[in-house]
Amino acid sequence: MRYTTLTGEPYDPPYGDIHHRTETLTNVADAQLTGLYLVGGGLQLGAGISIPIGHTEPNPIVLGREGLTHEHIQFGSGTVDPIVSALWSTPVGPFILSAWADAQLPLYENSHGFRAPITARYTVGPTLPIGTTGIALQYAGQYQSIGKWDGEVDEGTGFHNGGLLLRASLRPWKGYRISPGIYQELYSKSLSDESFKQGTTYSLTFSRFF
Repeated sequence: MRYTTLTGEPYDPPYGDIHHRTETLTNVADAQLTGLYLVGGGLQLGAGISIPIGHTEPNPIVLGREGLTHEHIQFGSGTVDPIVSALWSTPVGPFILSAWADAQLPLYENSHGFRAPITARYTVGPTLPIGTTGIALQYAGQYQSIGKWDGEVDEGTGFHNGGLLLRASLRPWKGYRISPGIYQELYSKSLSDESFKQGTTYSLTFSRFF
C-alpha cells in the first residue's frame, strides 16, 4: 500500500499500515452439510446448514478506532447458518445440462458481534458423463449482501462475482460420490469502495445417495 498527500507527495501515516493493506489471504472456508430431495422432472430441492470452521476476526471497526491493526476479510461466519438449495438437470445429447443455486441465511451474530451477510451462489453448465465418472465445466457466480458488526456496516462485505468452475465427479463406491473442483474468477464487483478479488479456489464435495 502506497500513501500520498493531496498534492501527490509520499506520506508515511503515523498509525502505520493498519487498514487498507495490499495482501493475499489464504485459509479454509466454512463447510456445508446439505440434503437434496428429488421432486421430479429433474428438479431437486434441499436444505442444510453451514459448519463454522472458517477463520473469523475480532471487530475491525473497534480495532480501527483504537488505532490497531485489523482485518475485514473473513473465511467464515462464526455461526451455524441455514441453507436452502435447488438443483435442476436434464440430458442434452451426450451431456447433462444442470443449474444449481443455494442461499446461506445467517440468523444471529457470532461471538465477536458479527452478523454475516446473506450469500447466494449458483452454477450452470454442461457435464460430460464418462462411465461412472463425469467432467463438468460451468459458469459459477455469487452475490453477497452487507454484513454488520454490532449493527454497524462492515465495509469488507458486499460484492458479486463470477468465473469458471471445472469439476470432476467420481464414484469410488456404490452410493457415494466425490467431486473435486477448481474455480477461477473472471470478474468481481464490490458494493462499496473496497477492492476484493478471489484467487484460484479449490473445493471438495462428498455426496451420499439414499
